[in-house]
Amino acid sequence: MSKLATVHRALGSNGEALILAVEEHTYFPDPWGYWTHTVDFIVVPEGGLYSVAELQAFMMGLVPLEETCRDDFHGDGGYLGFGKLYFDETIGTDAVAGTRTITITDPDVTLPASFVGGEMAIDLGKITNRQRRTWVRVYPDRDYATRATNGKDSYSTCNFRRP
Repeated sequence: MSKLATVHRALGSNGEALILAVEEHTYFPDPWGYWTHTVDFIVVPEGGLYSVAELQAFMMGLVPLEETCRDDFHGDGGYLGFGKLYFDETIGTDAVAGTRTITITDPDVTLPASFVGGEMAIDLGKITNRQRRTWVRVYPDRDYATRATNGKDSYSTCNFRRP
């Protein structure tokens, strides 16, 4: 089972977690050369949680996989940095085959030994893994998640308080 399927199953079966949104993007061809597929789960605890320790414990109990990376909840006073889990996996390959040929016809050019008869062949054969990144972004409650998905306070807030 893929990491994406495991994450989705774990979140969907957790009675204490609500998936408010799933944002999915596929990039063919991949303009950045790395992530072919991204999936972003926006998750909140049922009823809300309002301390760094509670939110961190909630996030770490969501998915029974070791994360590739994570951003821990952090902050004090009115500041709160939101937590996030990252799960990376290979989802396929990108194979390039063929040969590139450079031909030099000017006899006055001194060519290196790699040129034979005025030509040099370069093997383009290369296989690159195609990658997916799945994020689980955790917010204290629906209001914070809604603001974040609307582009305000996506990664942190300076106005954190219990409602």
